[in-house]
Amino acid sequence: SDLKGATMKKIGMLLALLAGALLGAQAQAQSSGQWYLGAGGGAVWSGDSPYPSTIQDTVSEGGKVYAGGIGEHWGVEFGYYYLGKYDINASDVKVGENKLQSVTAAGVYSAEFMPGILFHGKLGVAWTDNQYTCTAQCGALSPTNIDTKKTGLSGMWGLGIGLRVFKNFEIRSDWEHFGSVHEAVSTLNYHSGFDLLSISAQLNF
Repeated sequence: SDLKGATMKKIGMLLALLAGALLGAQAQAQSSGQWYLGAGGGAVWSGDSPYPSTIQDTVSEGGKVYAGGIGEHWGVEFGYYYLGKYDINASDVKVGENKLQSVTAAGVYSAEFMPGILFHGKLGVAWTDNQYTCTAQCGALSPTNIDTKKTGLSGMWGLGIGLRVFKNFEIRSDWEHFGSVHEAVSTLNYHSGFDLLSISAQLNF
């Protein structure tokens, strides 16, 4: 219980620090910058299989919608991510699938290093939701194969390049990493990382 309490305290301090940074960046964006809205999709790479006898898909399709505000260089961004669906197999038979989604809040940095070409970076937190659904042998495996939902908080970061096609329209390519995501297959709990490589269209206001 002491370890759990210390962990919750650290998470609370991290959220408080991030909230302060995001509020400051948001105020800067309101006074001297711009707001933006974007959406995109791409490929997601998942972490290791939950246990040796199980084969988990490692690549899936993913997507995101996001919005933020930025000043001269610093800002804040919020997003919703669909991080893919992954088959879970036992002895070459599909017994279930994992579906992962996330809501994020991040501080962002942007700089134009060539005319019309921008560098983007972000660092923040992700609230993740992993849903395991049994599709075969439900209740027949040991331990019992049952539907499971697992939520958690993890860190996330991203790097990307943007091409300003028009004054208010930008195409972005981003690599974003979600670390130590909480997952579950039936009664088995584990953590793994996810990486999303995406292309997005962004409107600037």
